[in-house]
Amino acid sequence: MRKVITGIVVVLMLVLAACATRATKTFSVTVSPYSMQYTPGQINDYLRVRGYQRVKFKDDDSGVIVYQKYSAESDEQHFRLKTHPQIEVVVRLEKIRYTLGKSEPRVIVWFNEDGRDSLSEFARAEYDRLLESVIERVGANRVDVWTD
Repeated sequence: MRKVITGIVVVLMLVLAACATRATKTFSVTVSPYSMQYTPGQINDYLRVRGYQRVKFKDDDSGVIVYQKYSAESDEQHFRLKTHPQIEVVVRLEKIRYTLGKSEPRVIVWFNEDGRDSLSEFARAEYDRLLESVIERVGANRVDVWTD
């Protein structure tokens, strides 16, 4: 029993350490349920035009290295800024949300910078540009900025 508890504590500490070395900002965008099948491709095209490239990442569930994770509940993609590869954007399309009230599908965007506990000036400006362009494209009423 002690080994199990020790293992759990070690895993939690590793997760906290990983979170502490990554500065993050987050926002979400409400998506139309009628065009969800096109959303992952639109996200890829949208970020590619803005200087990001899609990168492989490890799917935590299967352990496989993938470009995009698909499931019935969500799709996930990871992108890196070509000029500053320490800046990563993780985009998850939540198709099915478990809430008490009626909920629309949404895209959650995590903007982060590796190895920092707060965003650099450049990263903060890049986040602001990305958020502003998303708001301009879809409307402020569909974007929800999360406080970290």
